[in-house]
Amino acid sequence: SQGSVRLEDGEPRPGDGPLPDAYPVERARWTVLTQKIQALGISVHVGVQIKEIVHTEDGKVRGIRILEKGADEPVLLECDLVVTHWPGTAAWSWELHIYAIGEVAAIGGTSAMACGVQNLVDGPGSMEYTSSDLSTKLKLLGVEVASFGRTADFWFKRQFDGKDPEVKSLECRDEVSGTYRRLCFSADGSKLMGGILIGDAKDYSKLLQLSKKADLGGNDAAGLTYGRPPPGAANQEAVDGGDGTGLADDDLICSCLALTKATVRKTIIELEAHTIPQIKKCCKAGTGCGGCVAPVGEVPKLLAHTLKKLGKAEASGICTHFVYSRRELFDIMKVKELKSFDDIMAAVGKGADGCELCKPVVASILSSLWNDRALKGGLDQIQDTSDRFLGNIQKTGTYSIIPRCAGGDMSPDTMIAFATTAKKYGLWTKITGAQRLGMYGAPLHQLPDIFKELVDAGMETGQAYGKALRTVKSCVGSSWCRYGQQDSVTMAVSLEDRYKGLRAPHKFKMGVSGCLRECAEAQGKDVGLIATQAGYNLYVCGNGGVKPVHAKLLANDCSEEECFKYIDRFLMFYISTAKHLQRTSPWLAELEGGIEYLKKVVINDGLGLGAELEAMMQRNRMNFHCEWKEVAYDDELRKKFQQFANTTETRDSEQIEYIDVRGQRHPANYSPPDILGPALYNKTEAGCTIFLS
Repeated sequence: SQGSVRLEDGEPRPGDGPLPDAYPVERARWTVLTQKIQALGISVHVGVQIKEIVHTEDGKVRGIRILEKGADEPVLLECDLVVTHWPGTAAWSWELHIYAIGEVAAIGGTSAMACGVQNLVDGPGSMEYTSSDLSTKLKLLGVEVASFGRTADFWFKRQFDGKDPEVKSLECRDEVSGTYRRLCFSADGSKLMGGILIGDAKDYSKLLQLSKKADLGGNDAAGLTYGRPPPGAANQEAVDGGDGTGLADDDLICSCLALTKATVRKTIIELEAHTIPQIKKCCKAGTGCGGCVAPVGEVPKLLAHTLKKLGKAEASGICTHFVYSRRELFDIMKVKELKSFDDIMAAVGKGADGCELCKPVVASILSSLWNDRALKGGLDQIQDTSDRFLGNIQKTGTYSIIPRCAGGDMSPDTMIAFATTAKKYGLWTKITGAQRLGMYGAPLHQLPDIFKELVDAGMETGQAYGKALRTVKSCVGSSWCRYGQQDSVTMAVSLEDRYKGLRAPHKFKMGVSGCLRECAEAQGKDVGLIATQAGYNLYVCGNGGVKPVHAKLLANDCSEEECFKYIDRFLMFYISTAKHLQRTSPWLAELEGGIEYLKKVVINDGLGLGAELEAMMQRNRMNFHCEWKEVAYDDELRKKFQQFANTTETRDSEQIEYIDVRGQRHPANYSPPDILGPALYNKTEAGCTIFLS
């Protein structure tokens, strides 16, 4: 494209035509973005144009040749088609026999998509392009960037640069976290005109919607810029009306389909869509990525709250095949001792096949109750992909392999065996965020052989692929640390050996710190122990993930025996009562009576279930089995991992280019940018398929 970005006086500026993907930024935000990209080990050249892509003799890309700064040369395609700015709205190029898509058409002087396909079918000029919302959220080499505006004037009249007297700007630059935010408001501060986000774009959707409104929706300019809550919104009910979503009516509840909470509520009320499948059918919410309709998503919360206000009973079934909630289904399977999917469907289900919603739920309950072999007896057919093949599937289609590393304690010989295996199969290795060793990039058919080598070296599955205990993190404790009050490593190893293989509604993590300095971050775990002189303080229901939650103190100065007893009861009570895919922290938040009620159940045995919960845990412990070992030494199970069903031969079909990064093999491809934001001119209105150049 001929629209270039030049560097003048250290500040990037637009060339002859501003492009949506080359929004000019001032020195402060340009510096933030440049620094984050340079931190990835990538050199940054600004103010230049690519003149030529240089190839080797065998046709591989060797590099690029760039124009000197300030040089203006027309860019020509091999067919001598000039790529420049077409002033009109007709979707064709300078050569009228070529129906243009993308920057070749340069509609109205800007590079935007064009509906050349429609003109190809119905004749030149039959379809015109008007405009799109240029607001965009991208991931640039893993760095979040976003730009949004009330109108196209935000970019083309440079409202963002602070020179328009009718637009006032506020900036927030955090050099510690490497983020930048610039929001532009009307002169009286009553309207959001647009903004630029670098390094952190999580508020993009909310700010984009706000920029289309007639006011700030109860917010103030400084609060939006610096991330402060709006006046009067100290409690969540002031924002979401008490439905638990944390969303205002005009916030997007389904970002994939750009549906607001008000739209979905209207669907529930006016179209009588009282189940998730009915909501999907009526307004398409949840038919994209599905995150909003997950059991702990915003749509189920809105549905439950709306039905309650309507005086109607919420349909509690997990899907159309079961009218029961997960908790009810758990109790039924426990009492009736149902141990296969077919038996469960015959006893309490509708139909025979089930679906992608109920199968993983049933698989999880079966594992929690009986801890049976997940890949035998047809149970492999109801597992999630990662559980089915005992490794986390990665974006390349290959798998990660993470053995158990209890308490982070691993001998040199075990480390050598791990490294030898990884080197043999050419896998990328890393110390994970969970204090374990991981290898990445293994194709499916190699997994059984890798499992066997690790098992023969004394390792076992770490179940990093399952909704189960992930790891027990620990500091070095009193064995080495001069501040240690207890042997935290030994305690962590004991916990991991006790609860390994335990499946739950969601993954859960543990931590053991040897003193109050909390090096193992136990108060950010589902179960955490902090050593004291008298024993351990027991914390539960913490979370360090998407929504960090500080763990709650359950008991003080517990002995090891008391710790095991209380944790047994806590985990089995959680497993018995939680929703599918519900972590311990939101489970506790929904538990009537909260932490005090939990103390009554776990510590005081207020429900008289203590002995039963402990017995359930003991049954799980007795049935533990290393799933990797089963596959490694079972020829029938190995067949499930074969590349071809009728032969053990393999073929290198991997279409992935790898590069050397810091002495290890990395996939060369980057994730495509996720472009969010409503297009005012969509493919339905255009009557054709839109191709993005």
